[in-house]
This record gives sequence, structure tokens and C-alpha cells, in this order.
Amino acid sequence: MKIQSSLFALLALLTLPGLSARAENLQCYFTNPFITFVYNEADHQLSKSVYGENNGKWTHTPDVSLVEIAGSHPTSFALVQADGTEIMSLIRNGNGSDGMSDRIYLYDANFDKWFGGCDPIEKSAPNP
Repeated sequence: MKIQSSLFALLALLTLPGLSARAENLQCYFTNPFITFVYNEADHQLSKSVYGENNGKWTHTPDVSLVEIAGSHPTSFALVQADGTEIMSLIRNGNGSDGMSDRIYLYDANFDKWFGGCDPIEKSAPNP
């Protein structure tokens, strides 16, 4: 009976927003420079907006996948292109930061030399 109640408790935790085994859609924020990313797993597309560049237009990288890094603790992921090139690394530690606001994100993110934070998007991410 104790094992059964423990299993139910674990299943209940996994159904809470942000605690699923894998985030399918993500929105990430970086500051200095101000960069926003939206990852849409259904389209396998990563969209990026950099404040002050491209007249506010989004750039899109197709064929991107969210891959879990096996054996990592805390759980780590990477957004990678089809050729294996890593675009962004993410650590699911509940301590992510955009570096400017007081908001805490589920994921700590690293893009190039910048650090930011990401959260799952519950519904299908928009195609900016």
C-alpha cells in the first residue's frame, strides 16, 4: 500500500505545470543583449528576436530538437540542430534568471556567451 501511495504522489508531481518529464515548448529570455527565443517542438523550430535588430523581425532556425542529456543531474537539455550543432544548453534546476528581473525560471539557459532563463509554454507555442 505504501508503494502504491508513493507512486500516486510521484504521478501527481509529474502532472504539475513545469514538472513534466520534458518541456515541449519553451520561451526563453536573455538580457544584455535583450534576446527572446521561442521553441516550438511541433514545428521543430527555434525563433529568435534580438531587441534593436532586424526591425523587430524574428529569425527562424528549422530542424531543431530538444534533447535530454543522459545521466545529467540536475536534468540538462540542449536545443540542437539536425547536424548536431548545439544552439542552447538548459539545466532544469528551478533557478533560471534573465539577469535583470526578479523572475525565476524553471530552466537556467546558456546561449553563446549569455545566460538567461526559460519556462515551458503550456499550449502550442506561436510561430512568431
